[in-house]
Amino acid sequence: IPNTEDINQDITLSTIESYFQYKVSMRPQDLGEFNIGKNYITDTFEQTVTTADEEERVIRWYQFKIPVREYDNRVGGITDFRSIRFIRMFAKGWTEPVTLRFARLELIRGEWRRYLNSLAGPQEIEPDDPSATVFNISAVNIEENGNREPVPYVTPPGIIREIDVGTANQRRLNEQSLEMAVCDLADGDARGAYRNINFDMRMYKRLRMFVHAEAAGDFEDLNDGDLSIFVRLGSDYNGNFYEYEVPLKVTPWGELLPEDIWPQDNNIDVSFEDLKTLKLTRNTAMETDPTLSLSNKYTVTTPDGKRLSVVGSPNLGNIRTLLIGVRNPKKRTATDGDDGLAKCAEIWVNELRLSDFDNRGGWAATATASAKLADFANVNLTGMYSTIGFGSIDQTVNERNKFEERSYGVQTNVNLDKVLPQEAGVKVPMFFSFSESFKSPQFNPLDPDIEFKSALANVSSQADRDSIRFAGQEYNMRKSLNFTNVRKEKGGGGGTAPGPRGPGPQVMGGPKGLGG
Repeated sequence: IPNTEDINQDITLSTIESYFQYKVSMRPQDLGEFNIGKNYITDTFEQTVTTADEEERVIRWYQFKIPVREYDNRVGGITDFRSIRFIRMFAKGWTEPVTLRFARLELIRGEWRRYLNSLAGPQEIEPDDPSATVFNISAVNIEENGNREPVPYVTPPGIIREIDVGTANQRRLNEQSLEMAVCDLADGDARGAYRNINFDMRMYKRLRMFVHAEAAGDFEDLNDGDLSIFVRLGSDYNGNFYEYEVPLKVTPWGELLPEDIWPQDNNIDVSFEDLKTLKLTRNTAMETDPTLSLSNKYTVTTPDGKRLSVVGSPNLGNIRTLLIGVRNPKKRTATDGDDGLAKCAEIWVNELRLSDFDNRGGWAATATASAKLADFANVNLTGMYSTIGFGSIDQTVNERNKFEERSYGVQTNVNLDKVLPQEAGVKVPMFFSFSESFKSPQFNPLDPDIEFKSALANVSSQADRDSIRFAGQEYNMRKSLNFTNVRKEKGGGGGTAPGPRGPGPQVMGGPKGLGG
């Protein structure tokens, strides 16, 4: 609605100009497939159409993705994006009539954000060095980028698009991946995207994800191993986390097969057990190596070149942060195969998932036994044992017992007067009970993602094992000794009860009661 006073139609005349401005060039030399990655162009699509006058024309569509925070100009006193009321679009600098068609104009919300702090290793990048690295995150999907060049977007092998059952023709839903485009990534530097979560991963065994890598820019100058992808998960981004890093295999331009676009060598497939073992190994090594500490990065490399690292004391039971990044490994020696140059690449990641749920079952048993020793005593024995994973039939797997419990007990009723002379006429009933229970948690309370048994096995001294057991195991012992209703019967000694009044024989003393 140009040239009107109330543009946003709020019935208020506002003369304040306060906005962020973004500029997109429509010059022919700034468009075309050779400008993908520049001028906010992420993809192009070309098709041939027949006009009403039977003329065939080639129509080219451009996909623009403009990062909201990367504005070209700020006008007025606007400071942030919390009060954006309307969007204004205008074109200028045209010398002849041109028609612009917008197929879809929308704001794209993403749960992943660019990590703005440094991810470089210690002393690899100086803090004050200027950085020429360009890093953007966006999404690529099958509907918009299925004809993308030089590598089309395809679904990863084995992934089937969901079907919208609410439609009559059973339309397939769109499927997309997170795209990380980086250029001029310096040697030893890294960039990443993060997401805040709150998740307990202890009941899962593996973390998996598909990864694609291709060269970006004007030349196909990216080789296998030049870059690596890493996943970092923990309670924060730089002090307490696990990290798993995989060297990337590059997809050549022009590939069409899903197996080549999503090579298996790039897949993230890490066992949580390996991460926990790494932390236990680091903790044991710290006892003898003074150079190791919780704040230093402790890393091991697998035979196939993958790297596992731990910093601080991360806990898989309370994962609060998840970061996916791309790293240009640092050139260390002249013969390590690294050229030491900056790199440009586009990375796709898809289907980040937890797999192999720990669905082991448990069992429980109870036992009771009782014995009656004539009229002297009654003895009752009880025992109970319950393993990790036991629960009722209506509980989910994650709600079942996360502890192992065993207990036993004995209860007795003893008539001690049976060992006294009968003539004393004293009744001494005694009750005695004794019970013990041991409750061992599945995970060590001092290190909540390490199993309690593994924590005990990882320490060498008995004193340390006793300390861990004292801190984590729940122990109860109960003893009870009661003398209730101790009394002396009237009339002295024992005998039999008096008989009824009336005819018949009397017992030792007649109707007055028992004889002495």
